Amino acid sequence: MARQDANGRWGAQSLVRQNSEGYWGGGIYSPKWTSTTYTLLTLYSIGIPPDCAPARRGAEQVVGGLLGETGGLSRWNTLRSLQVLRWWEGQA
Repeated sequence: MARQDANGRWGAQSLVRQNSEGYWGGGIYSPKWTSTTYTLLTLYSIGIPPDCAPARRGAEQVVGGLLGETGGLSRWNTLRSLQVLRWWEGQA
């Protein structure tokens, strides 16, 4: 797959679709394929660095959903959410 950065066509098109709360598709894991988790995985795959401000904001939403209010793993404990968490933590 071709690599793109935040200024590249694919990355830029995805980044501008982020809503004011920091989500894509309206949620962390759904709707599938357009949600925040899947958008971040796509951005990662095309080379967007996790220190990109919109990507970090989205990753923080996923991490918050993954850890939940208690700080323990919640229902977002999925392989894909954990991949986003590892990506985000690598740059935190």
